Amino acid sequence: MASRGWQRERVVWTVDTTGKEQTVVTGVTTDEHGRLVGALAVGDGPSAVLDRQGSGSVQGQVSINAIQTLLDVEELQARQDNARRPGGHR
Repeated sequence: MASRGWQRERVVWTVDTTGKEQTVVTGVTTDEHGRLVGALAVGDGPSAVLDRQGSGSVQGQVSINAIQTLLDVEELQARQDNARRPGGHR
């Protein structure tokens, strides 16, 4: 799957945790009330609205969470690499 037909759609191909190719799609679509919303979807799965009515936008928080998760991976990988080195601490 490469397109959902959303406005200003952006698609990135990646793989899931099993190695299967998947798309990550972001774009502008409408919610159940017909409002324009930002959305994100992985593969053929459900989409997630990036803004919640009454609570403001969560777009910034999704970006922050994604960046923090990538930093977590780097930190945990460095700890794992250090533990494998001779004299490294576990």
